[in-house]
Amino acid sequence: MKFSYHKLIYFLFLFCLTSLFGQESAELHPWTDLNGRTLQAKFIKGNNTSVTIEWNGQRFDLPMDTLSVQSKALAKKFMQKSAGFEKVDANVQQWKDTSGRTIQAKFIKSDKLTVTLNWNGKTTVLPLSMFDQESQMMASRLQSEK
Repeated sequence: MKFSYHKLIYFLFLFCLTSLFGQESAELHPWTDLNGRTLQAKFIKGNNTSVTIEWNGQRFDLPMDTLSVQSKALAKKFMQKSAGFEKVDANVQQWKDTSGRTIQAKFIKSDKLTVTLNWNGKTTVLPLSMFDQESQMMASRLQSEK
């Protein structure tokens, strides 16, 4: 009878241990900057301008405009799921011009020369050439998805 009891305790110990490791690794996500550097870190909180991550036990605020398109989307996904955090409109993208300035606006349409955005509730047609390469590629991708 003791053998079964010890076996049960051992099994429960292993189960709890593997559950903890699985839970921790599930909390780590890849965060990539515009230079392609990636680190595995835990999402803490975020808003439209920055995301707070925990990496190696320390917290860091990363400006959204330094993150890759995929990392920005990941941050927005977590912000939408997190109770108590500012809701983010999934249709709002961050657009960067060639000088590094950014705006938050909804994509409407694009062609080879212009991009039409809903910016602060107003429809605005802007020259595509004013945007950096990443924003131009995003406009092209969003147009092809329509």
